[in-house]
Amino acid sequence: MESSKDYTVRICRKETISAALPSQEHWLSLSNLDLLLPPLDVGVFFIYTKPQLESSSSTFASLVKVLKTSLAKSLVTYYPFAGEVVSNSMGEPELLCNNRGVEFIEAFADVEIAELDFHNADQTFEGKLLPNKMGGALTVQATEMKCGGMVLGCTFDHRVADAYSFNMFLVGVGRRASQMGVMVDGRKRLGLAMDAYFGNVLSCLYEYVDAGKKDLKEIAEIVNGLIVAAAREEHFRALVDCVEVRRPKAVGSRFYLEEGLSVLVSSGRGFPATEVEFGWGKALFGSGLVDWVEVRRPEAVGPRLYLEEGLSVVVSSGRGFPAREVEFGWEKALFGSYYFSWKENYVMPMMGGRGDGDWVVYANLSRKIVKIIEDDSNGFFKPLTVDYLEIK
Repeated sequence: MESSKDYTVRICRKETISAALPSQEHWLSLSNLDLLLPPLDVGVFFIYTKPQLESSSSTFASLVKVLKTSLAKSLVTYYPFAGEVVSNSMGEPELLCNNRGVEFIEAFADVEIAELDFHNADQTFEGKLLPNKMGGALTVQATEMKCGGMVLGCTFDHRVADAYSFNMFLVGVGRRASQMGVMVDGRKRLGLAMDAYFGNVLSCLYEYVDAGKKDLKEIAEIVNGLIVAAAREEHFRALVDCVEVRRPKAVGSRFYLEEGLSVLVSSGRGFPATEVEFGWGKALFGSGLVDWVEVRRPEAVGPRLYLEEGLSVVVSSGRGFPAREVEFGWEKALFGSYYFSWKENYVMPMMGGRGDGDWVVYANLSRKIVKIIEDDSNGFFKPLTVDYLEIK
């Protein structure tokens, strides 16, 4: 089925969604690594078909209501998304956490999902199903389709969050309760008992946290309580005994085995970023890169990739993209993808979502390069169509 119909989107309503609980206005400085990024907005969208079982809770209006409520509650924890990036006295960008809120747009598109051209993302999604962010750190648009389905589009400031962090936020909007895990190293606590064994001795404790009811101090107290309880020899000896009595049955922490949003807190303090070298000198990434930015502040700096013209490609992993996990009471998303309108140099492979091992590759490249890839791949790369997505 060929899908290339042009269409229009009508904006029905705009409003601002702020965090459900007020917070004190404050500033957050961007890290030196964030200062390397130019002002860059990133888009992400999810496709939902019309629910098969219709009810009062499956209408577009009811879904929008759930979305707004969940967004307001999630912004209590993810409050930076309710702020805005502004310039400080030195001219550097900083995040003002003032709970200005997130612009929420309700829209209607006079086209069916089956008529969308997924292969040409620029023509199909940019500025239509993906909103143009006019201010703040995040804009959300829910668009009702002619067929009764919905497209949820978000545009956020890349300096505020990377893709992984925004994934966590999206899943958190759909699920109020988050699972927070803390990793504790027990090898030293077991002493000589572990000398004959190779590998790590880790205990991952977790706690369910209602993101809408806990402030940062309360969450810190929960983390401290988990660590105090686990950082004892008795805890790890009991853990070893637990595994022993169940051998040879495979066992594991529920943190790894259960579905749901999980946040793992682990220290990377000993990561030898500048010690791994093979005669080329020490790696710049790590403290060296941070220092390189520091000595040049407040001068705006960035990788040549962002500043110079010419052929260059950024490849980013979308392996953890939660296309099937962002749901609000409707069916699971049929398809989802990130979208980058900035320069023709971005590639992101993502799991296809069908569970058959296929991958979907988002490529923001010149038409000439895309044609070469498609013509010379011997069928390995194929245009994404509604037939592949089984949209009827």
